[in-house]
Amino acid sequence: MNALVEPASLAAPRAGRCFSEQFTITAEDMEGFAAITGDRRPIHAAADFARQSGFSGRVVYEGLVVARLSRSIARCGATETDGLWGELRVEFHHPLHVGEAALLRLSVDEVLPESSVACLSFRLDTVQRPVASGSVDILMRAVA
Repeated sequence: MNALVEPASLAAPRAGRCFSEQFTITAEDMEGFAAITGDRRPIHAAADFARQSGFSGRVVYEGLVVARLSRSIARCGATETDGLWGELRVEFHHPLHVGEAALLRLSVDEVLPESSVACLSFRLDTVQRPVASGSVDILMRAVA
């Protein structure tokens, strides 16, 4: 499931604007990520191994979580056509499992017009627990 919870866009960012998106990482998403990265660690690839290691199933790659964050930022319009990530800060609290629904919430905390930077914060949760939180600074125009 990859549904927009709030259709409002963050285009032309203003402090206080929010966006949220619910999604589920599928086995196909995991296979595609593994094909690109070559990461075939069993905690991500084998459900039995992950369960024997104390998890409820395959653990989603942290890089795939960041890729979903990137997709959500692009979908909400926060990067415009020439926006770039300036800095990403992320803290992982608990693992996300394949097939588990997650809710990503983004908010514009501050817009710095003098430097053309929008400061966003995010939080990713499942129904039972927090998965990740952090912030990303978006450079609203390309720097030559």
